[in-house]
Amino acid sequence: MPPFYAVHGENHDILEFIVVFNHKIGDVKAFGEDLVVRGHFTDYQAVATMGWGTVVTYPNTDDVVVVGLDKVKDSGGVPYLLCKGTWKSKYTALEIGYRPKGKAEGFVTITGRITSEFEKVFASTVQEAAKPPKGQVIFPHFHSGPGKWAVSHNFLSKSNLPAVCLWRKEIPAHFEMHSHVMSNHCAPVVGIWEKSGATLFLEPSYGTQDYMADFWFVMGEAGDIGKRSTTAIAAEFAKQMGAANFQKVFPYLKEAHTASGTLMPMDMEYMHFLGYFGIPITRWAYGKKWYCWNKKWEKHTNNTPTVIASPSMYGYVPPTIIPPETETPASTHGETWSFLSKDDAKAYVPWAAQLADHERVTKSSLSVPRVSSLPFYHFEPRRHANLAQYPAEKTLLALSMTKAVQSSLWTRTSLLFGYKLYTAMGWAPMDPYLKDVLQPFYKQCEADQIPILNHCTPVGFYSHDRRFYFDLLKEQGLVSATPARHGDGWPKQFPSTVPGPDGKILAPSTKEDKIWWYTQNYVSPDAWKAVAKAYPKLKFCLAHFGDSAHLDEDGWGERKVREPKGTRKKLTIAFSGAQIDRANSHWFLADLIDLVQPTNRAFIDLSYVMLNKRNSVKFQELFDWARIHKPILLERVLWGTDWPLLGNESMVKDYKWTKENILHRYARAFRDQISSMPGDFFLRVCFLNPIQYLGLHSLPAKVGQAGVANPWPWLSELPEAIFTDFTADKLRLLYKHEKSLAHALP
Repeated sequence: MPPFYAVHGENHDILEFIVVFNHKIGDVKAFGEDLVVRGHFTDYQAVATMGWGTVVTYPNTDDVVVVGLDKVKDSGGVPYLLCKGTWKSKYTALEIGYRPKGKAEGFVTITGRITSEFEKVFASTVQEAAKPPKGQVIFPHFHSGPGKWAVSHNFLSKSNLPAVCLWRKEIPAHFEMHSHVMSNHCAPVVGIWEKSGATLFLEPSYGTQDYMADFWFVMGEAGDIGKRSTTAIAAEFAKQMGAANFQKVFPYLKEAHTASGTLMPMDMEYMHFLGYFGIPITRWAYGKKWYCWNKKWEKHTNNTPTVIASPSMYGYVPPTIIPPETETPASTHGETWSFLSKDDAKAYVPWAAQLADHERVTKSSLSVPRVSSLPFYHFEPRRHANLAQYPAEKTLLALSMTKAVQSSLWTRTSLLFGYKLYTAMGWAPMDPYLKDVLQPFYKQCEADQIPILNHCTPVGFYSHDRRFYFDLLKEQGLVSATPARHGDGWPKQFPSTVPGPDGKILAPSTKEDKIWWYTQNYVSPDAWKAVAKAYPKLKFCLAHFGDSAHLDEDGWGERKVREPKGTRKKLTIAFSGAQIDRANSHWFLADLIDLVQPTNRAFIDLSYVMLNKRNSVKFQELFDWARIHKPILLERVLWGTDWPLLGNESMVKDYKWTKENILHRYARAFRDQISSMPGDFFLRVCFLNPIQYLGLHSLPAKVGQAGVANPWPWLSELPEAIFTDFTADKLRLLYKHEKSLAHALP
């Protein structure tokens, strides 16, 4: 549906227009809200009298007319309200909105500010939208308002007065599509050691990690939450979802809306280069828990009688000593094995225990009213490679494919709703090592429409080996200037060069170059293009919107630690008409936007998108461009937060002094930073796009088989095409299907 214009051909001293409603008159009268007309004038006494409602002219308010919807009149089956008045001086703008009946607070705009020289709302063509008439206001969609009421299409066949047509819709549910539920102790100590500069010179230790997490400037609220058990964190998430009060942030929601959250576990036991060969980071041997280093680290075993295994910042801890003759696990690829202290071995939470916790999450979350938690299964392909190496620690691929509820192989033993991937931990989307595992995985997910989600920024909990990958792969003959491919197109090798963030071809030489080479081959949107082409119906989401630093012209301070030193410093996203201006865009972000096409089912989520005064302008500019030139992007964005990992960021600061939880603070701050974004943006990302991505229409029957009551009873009210048509405007489908509308969309 093209955008809408409010236009008028003449200036008048007398303003006269009608507000008409695309509902039956009985429905309109029952809505229980006041319609408010506001005038934004240079002189508050500029209004004489209006033909209906209550005239308000005192200087402390912009309200001009307030009228209850029970006063609506009917003409030929069309509910309407008439507004007319005399203008004494030059006005600047007019605004139509609503608020709770009889309340002085809670105004929600419907139209935004419009010139009162309008005639009626009419749809433009896309070409007209690119160059709107001078001085006129565009309603980007028939749900341009942020609340329950919105501008609708003009269904009047004839009108002697300027008219604004409205419709009303309450949305029954809010979806949070990216949160983490796992204890900090699920991460291997080696990954923690490399990730945290604070422990750079210390032996890896959970005690040190927990101590540092207490400081607000390290992890903030995320540190407070992450120290708990996985089960306790899941309960905290359900509690926060139930108390987040999203309706106060997104007023299009029903007062009693449901809230569903997609929860991400993390299987981190193979997040190093040696994972390719079936070697886990941590394993039991000779009555001890051991962790390993790659040979490139030049680390030696701590298997000596004089080493304190885990120094503690809590105070003195007696050294953990094992006899020097204790045998060390055998090295098969040059790895060095070190032992964990008794305390660390006890603290570590293996993947099997984390998975067991997640398999209980859905049912336990239902104890919170109107809340459901939807955990994903973390798919780690290296767990299924080289089965002969450590058969006791391996599982068959077919077993993983039984985990998702949507899977045709589902055994009803778990309630997991998709697959979480994390290629940044050391495997590529089309990895030469992992064809035998990834090919059947993608094929099964595509056939059963199981959603998958992958981390997609240059930062995060990446493999601690990432700076060594280029050299290690060269040793294995897996890097070539002209990579060979299998007959089906699957690559046998990685390319020796990659485009840098500014498009310059990069041949890795420095550590920074090699880190970017790794990012481009293992994490970037460009690395997923071949997957999207080979599996066009695969539903996959690339998380974090490419990193908000890529939207900030002053983002070099964040980017420089992971990009080649010669990279252009000012790179965001720029446009040249209908095209992305690559010469002035960060290629990571440009590739992400390019990846989303009507021919595939690629999604992007908004988790950990930290907006500020600079990057929020670019964020809105991107979507203003997309409405005209790439509307499919609006259909593929999902709401997410990265809870609780955003516990110490500017958008959610002051957690020690507020009663509002992170989920509410993030939603409110995100909305406020892009306050000019039309309301349909949030309606899409928080509701329509998530339910399509999850394939929610098929899930009630499935979860019913597992003994769970349907958390989404309103699904029967939605058109099937919302879930099955990946090229259509889902809001238009919703509007056409709305049974309460008296005048259907033509």
